[in-house]
Amino acid sequence: MKDANDNKTAELVDPPKRGRGRPRKEGAMTGAERQAAYRARHELVPVTVELPADLVEGLNEYLKFKDTTRNAVFAKLLRSQLLRKR
Repeated sequence: MKDANDNKTAELVDPPKRGRGRPRKEGAMTGAERQAAYRARHELVPVTVELPADLVEGLNEYLKFKDTTRNAVFAKLLRSQLLRKR
């Protein structure tokens, strides 16, 4: 231990250096936890669909033309074609 007024004597052990960047918060969530919380808040359920390659190409062209997402297109199709009142 060194005297507080002694400015000529060096420390025997250097204090540990702090890492770069902002320190992590104590209860920080991982990316997977944040995504799961988002899905729970919005009541989203992931669904996997297998489509023929030519149909996927046509869908991709439609998405470029309309500037929308696959989720929005599928949700609109399901509501308008399959879940409509008859």
